[in-house]
Amino acid sequence: MDHIRSDWAILKNLLNCSDENLALMFHSLIFSMTEKPPLPNQQIKSSADRENWETEFHRNYIAPQIRNITETATNFRMKLNAALAKNQKNNVIEGEIDQTLIMDKQYQLENLPALWRTIGLVNFESFRAYYMSDLAKNRTNYPFLSIFFKYAGQLELLKHLLPIVKFVQVLNSKLVYQLTRQKARDVSFRQFIENQSNGGENREIFNVLKTAFDDFCNGWNTVLPFVKRYQCHELPREKPNMTYKLPVVFGLMEPKDAGILLCAILDFLADLQNKFLEEVMSIPPGICRSLKFLDEPTFNTEQTV
Repeated sequence: MDHIRSDWAILKNLLNCSDENLALMFHSLIFSMTEKPPLPNQQIKSSADRENWETEFHRNYIAPQIRNITETATNFRMKLNAALAKNQKNNVIEGEIDQTLIMDKQYQLENLPALWRTIGLVNFESFRAYYMSDLAKNRTNYPFLSIFFKYAGQLELLKHLLPIVKFVQVLNSKLVYQLTRQKARDVSFRQFIENQSNGGENREIFNVLKTAFDDFCNGWNTVLPFVKRYQCHELPREKPNMTYKLPVVFGLMEPKDAGILLCAILDFLADLQNKFLEEVMSIPPGICRSLKFLDEPTFNTEQTV
């Protein structure tokens, strides 16, 4: 059962729908297969035959169901209500209105009756689900979105690049001529901030450095779990969480020992940013209307400065 629950959760995420709508979609899919059964797969004799059968099955049965999950669920719900009304000779509208009589206030707030049911939430997940509903068409019409969704899971990490770089610059400017590499292993980030702010008495400097370190710390702890290698070096499985107690040597750029982790983080973020931009710039001119400004001479990557 665990693998079924896992697959169900993945489908809910991909299609951005509720358990109820996903269940209705499956029933609608089965109903369409009973009305128009797919070709039998006993004739499949090669991988090419299987691929062709799966392609036809997706186009004829899957794609129409997932193109608009809300519409699919609503249409099948209407079929169910019509069948119920036919069997019980009840008025469907009255039945839906009467739902409110057996629901408490909390249930009504969380699960609106079908008559006033919301058709969907407008958010990133619904946007991606809509894009995925007709992938072949949308890849052609919206090539930038294809690249964006490819990197969407990691693009948010790029917001940590600037805070990390800023704190590292501050740290290096303050310590480059003051501490030896050995002493940098003995001074903690807390001691560094207190020393620079006269034991915390200079509140302005203390607050600036504390804020900068907190942003650096957040960036480090968020990005480092995604970093596996630096150049030819494989990073250890257990990596240190950034805290005030760690020595400042972890904030100094050096491609060895403790400094290799900072180098790896910056290299990872720079590589992620460059790969994304390279794929965006590889979109042929005139293909993507939303990136029309890239066709201007000022964005010509072949020009030299």
